[in-house]
Amino acid sequence: MLAVLITFIFCLGWLGIGKGLLGKHLEHEGGTLGFSVAGLVGLGACGWLTFFIGLLPGGLSWGLYVVAAIAAVGLGLLVKAGVRDFQPTAVVAAVPVLFTGLIGALAPSTTLDWDTLAYHFAVPKIWLQHGQIDFVSFIHHSNFPFAVDNLFIWGLTWGGETGAKAFSVWFAVLAVLAAFGAASSAYGKKAGIWAAVSFGCLPMVLWLSGTGYIDVSQGVYAGLALYYLGQWIQNPETPSRAVLGVLLLGFAMASKYTGLQTAIVFALIFGFALTRKGNGLKLSPALVLIPIVICAPWYMRNIVNTGNPVYPFFYSVLKGKNWSDYNAKIYANEQQTFGVGREIATAEKPDYTGNPLEVSRLPHAIFGLAYQPGRYINPAPTQGQGVPMGALGAVGLVALLAWLASGRSRKFEATLIAGVGVSLLMWFFLSQQSRYIVGLMFPLSLLAAGAISRLSIGKVFQLLIPVQALAGLYVTYTAVTSDQLEVALGQTDREAYRVRRISFAEPAAEINSTIKPEKIALFDEVFGFLLDVPYFWGNPGHTTEIGYEAMETPDDFVNGLQKQGITHVYWNLSLTPKPLRDELLQASGLVSTPVPLSAEARTNLMSDTQSKWKPLLVEAIASGRIRLIKEFGSRVILEIVR
Repeated sequence: MLAVLITFIFCLGWLGIGKGLLGKHLEHEGGTLGFSVAGLVGLGACGWLTFFIGLLPGGLSWGLYVVAAIAAVGLGLLVKAGVRDFQPTAVVAAVPVLFTGLIGALAPSTTLDWDTLAYHFAVPKIWLQHGQIDFVSFIHHSNFPFAVDNLFIWGLTWGGETGAKAFSVWFAVLAVLAAFGAASSAYGKKAGIWAAVSFGCLPMVLWLSGTGYIDVSQGVYAGLALYYLGQWIQNPETPSRAVLGVLLLGFAMASKYTGLQTAIVFALIFGFALTRKGNGLKLSPALVLIPIVICAPWYMRNIVNTGNPVYPFFYSVLKGKNWSDYNAKIYANEQQTFGVGREIATAEKPDYTGNPLEVSRLPHAIFGLAYQPGRYINPAPTQGQGVPMGALGAVGLVALLAWLASGRSRKFEATLIAGVGVSLLMWFFLSQQSRYIVGLMFPLSLLAAGAISRLSIGKVFQLLIPVQALAGLYVTYTAVTSDQLEVALGQTDREAYRVRRISFAEPAAEINSTIKPEKIALFDEVFGFLLDVPYFWGNPGHTTEIGYEAMETPDDFVNGLQKQGITHVYWNLSLTPKPLRDELLQASGLVSTPVPLSAEARTNLMSDTQSKWKPLLVEAIASGRIRLIKEFGSRVILEIVR
């Protein structure tokens, strides 16, 4: 709990910095909304500054003293300025995300929290080990915009996972406060609680508040940017809202590539508004430069490191280091497994060419978010078996339809509706993951709250919002929080809890404490965050460095690993279907005298770059080039014989 407290104090300090930076621009925003915006801008500024500190050799070794000193100054500024006109009811609305978030932060991440362990915390941990932000070639996610992820560097430093996840808790609280304040400003004080409950009790928001995912933080940057665009278009005489809008847009773009979609939407809507007569809007160069200056460092770094500003996306046009057309097709196919827009490559047809979208599925794709959320989030989205916390509910979609049918939209509502509509179109064509549109739920929650006071259908939302909120709380508690409570309250040992829920936890402990390899290649395993030694994702699709395309023999395979400095191999066979697993184990000689793979089986595996490492690995084991060190059921640790 101490780690959480340190993170919260740090966040308050940077909130003070945000308040100081924004100055007069917050004068008309009200206490609650101003508090949230200052906190978001302050943390964004910390993540931005961390980028430059981290690039310096050893920067992450001394950078903590810099950001902590600035936070201390911010605390002084915050105490001096105080917080005025804060609406206490907003705190009540934030209690659900604060509760689920704190429980999630105090419990170790499990396989349910996949991306947290795979890269959100793994990459910052690698950077801390290296003492600086450098190029992590085998984790392409390390090239994503990291304004929010950079904060995890400091959380990991003083509090491990708990200290890092506490940033997500704080962002979730700020998001709920922002929804409360924005709705109060647009529709009156009573609307604030409706918007805050609508947004803050979504299963997705409740769950992510206690993880290392950044979809809520990036989403509130994007959602608030759209809110301020609508306010600016509605009231052109409020230039401060234009400044706040582009600042938040910049941090949305600096936190995740989906922020670029928000920028396109922002530009299209504002461009259209400029063409209307008597709009009163003026666009200054500064408003264009602000978001560019904020997000540019990450995209420029990508150009330097990979040659592609949005690496590894759009490879066919922009290319990029350690990537290929084949890698791009594999990745694109994975992104297309979500939603209902298209058919995908399968085990029977692993050509990774993808299939064209069926545009007729657009309504199903959008409204399916409400009634079949399992198709929009892992695991097994194509079978609709994704975790229930991926749900975004029906309130937002009903609000969108209600405002479209009402004919009562002002410029403000029209901006929100247009922003949501265009964003959903891009989401449909790119990747239909529900996590990617958490930010859209922010303006939709405002529209739902506004409908209560401005539309004849308003009473429907007074019933629908509480029902959905209760359902969201129930789903999140039963599916996640109830399990985390036992370890968060100290009733279960943290390591024992993790070992029961992550198959790699026990082997990782052995690798860290006993084996201590110079570098280990992980096959069918990406939770390298659990390791304290250098590692490399071995599967094809992550990078071209090992050179699978040209491999034909087990010696080629071993040589490819050794060129990367790899001395050991971890192989997780639990993901391999049992018949093939048994055949591979027999071919390796790990269970008995080696029995070579049949010609047909070897040809099939070797014909696909995704799987050709399997026959090469077992043949290297059978030939003695690689030997067994220890096994953990269907998982083995191997050593390359020098």
